[in-house]
Amino acid sequence: MANPFTFGTSGFGSDAFGPVPGQVTPSTLPALPPIATGPLVDLYHYWGNDLIASGTGDLQTVNGTTRGQQRVLRRLLTNPASATTSGDYIFEPTYGAGLPAFIGQPIDKQKIQAAIRAQMLLEQAVAQIPAPIITVTQTPPDNTAFSVSIAYNDAATNAPVALSFTVS
Repeated sequence: MANPFTFGTSGFGSDAFGPVPGQVTPSTLPALPPIATGPLVDLYHYWGNDLIASGTGDLQTVNGTTRGQQRVLRRLLTNPASATTSGDYIFEPTYGAGLPAFIGQPIDKQKIQAAIRAQMLLEQAVAQIPAPIITVTQTPPDNTAFSVSIAYNDAATNAPVALSFTVS
C-alpha cells in the first residue's frame, strides 16, 4: 500500500507505488468543452453609444459585416499612446489611428488618409485587396473637424462595405 505522506520519489505528484491519494492528475481532470468554431461574435457597440440589451435581456451581440464596421470605427477612433499620453487602451498602447487627435488642427488630408489606411490594413475584417478607398472632407465652419468615407471589402465575404462618420 502506498504511503500517503511520500512525495515525488518516482515523479511529480506520485510516490514509488503510484499517485498520492487526493492528487489531481491528468486522468482525474474533467474534459474541457470543445473550442467554438462558429462565427466570431462581439458585443454590439457603436462608438459613442451605450451597449444594447437584446430581446431576452442579455447584452446584444453582433457578427458579420456589422461587427467589422464596429471594429474599424473602434480602431480609427481610439487614441494610441504617444510621448505625452498613455493612450486609450493601456494593455495595447499602439492600438488605434488616433483620429480625434486631429481635431482642432489644420486638416492634413494626406496624413489622415495615411493613418486610416495603415490601421485599416491591420484590421482582420478588412480585405487587403482591393485596398480601401478613403475620402477625407473638412467640415465647416472652422474646418478643424472632418468627415471620413471609406469603401472597403469585407474580408470574410468579399462584399463591398461603406462606412462614413464625422470626427468633431
